[in-house]
Amino acid sequence: MPPSGKIEVAEEGNRRKGEMTPSEMRQCAKDIVAWFQQHADLDAKGCDQSVIDELSKKRDVPLALEELWREAATGVWFEGYELLHPQSITKMLSDVDAPYVPFARDIDDALLVVGDDAVYEYEMGEGRGDRLESSIADYLEAYRNKLLEGRFEYMDGDGCVETMASAPSRGK
Repeated sequence: MPPSGKIEVAEEGNRRKGEMTPSEMRQCAKDIVAWFQQHADLDAKGCDQSVIDELSKKRDVPLALEELWREAATGVWFEGYELLHPQSITKMLSDVDAPYVPFARDIDDALLVVGDDAVYEYEMGEGRGDRLESSIADYLEAYRNKLLEGRFEYMDGDGCVETMASAPSRGK
């Protein structure tokens, strides 16, 4: 015990200081896609760089999102939101306020968007909603970690749902 008599708990893991590097973003994208290949039989097809470049001419696209699209243009789910192909996004930009770039859509047409690098929920006609994460890189990294920890299972057509083992217990 420390001299103060208090027990100190060491922080778990090997936490990074600062932002993800481009190679860490690339690996994160590969890990997410590999999870879907294993659990959802995803036949991953990355997007051609020219399609990403076309979208980038219209809105600022973060590198972490580009890395994901290079690995898989569709078929990846963020819980109930399915990844959108960059060509689909280019067509829908007139309906989404600048600077936001939609990257996933749910069954009710609600969107996940990135703008000023942060990730937000977005409702068509209502605009930006709650901020989910301070950066797309942090959002993808946290989601990748939850996938690899076994906290989600894939449900065909519904996306990823939290497993019962990871759900908070409900006491009496």
